[in-house]
Amino acid sequence: TIVNGALQIAGGSTTSPYGWADLGSNETYESFQNAIMELDVLLNTDSITEIGFRGDRFANTGYKARLDSRSGQGISFLKPPYSGWGLIGSVSGTACSTSWQDTKITINGTNFKLEACGQTNTQTDLEYSNAGEISLQNHYGASSSFDNVTVRKFVDLEPTSVVGGEEEFNSSCNTNFTVTSGP
Repeated sequence: TIVNGALQIAGGSTTSPYGWADLGSNETYESFQNAIMELDVLLNTDSITEIGFRGDRFANTGYKARLDSRSGQGISFLKPPYSGWGLIGSVSGTACSTSWQDTKITINGTNFKLEACGQTNTQTDLEYSNAGEISLQNHYGASSSFDNVTVRKFVDLEPTSVVGGEEEFNSSCNTNFTVTSGP
């Protein structure tokens, strides 16, 4: 549902049986392989928000970037072993706060980087290299909210821009402004 202008995904549970709710692209989404996802995420108390990529959530394949607001938790990456989802590497940082989090996920080949909750987690994994779906998930807790979701192709150097010094605008003269970009 849309709540206060943001997508809210509800349906997770903090008691057994633990359930999750998600919104995903087509499982055969061919375009998403190496990309950067940027979004704002709102976690609730004792909640887990996950962003899936390069997989098929119905076939239990692919990866997840996880933001966790539970005590003793933080940000991490997961993939599914046959007995359930398992961590890739370790959990970074401390529990995410229950306020809007600027979140950035960079996927390039076997390298993954999650920046969220004022923390960074970088991991490498070889298992799922093909393109696949993207999904927004509320895994645990009442709900997770998402806003300003963007997905773009990965580029080796992040685009940057440089703006010249401040100039006073005079409507009676023709002033040209130049914005340049570079590495």
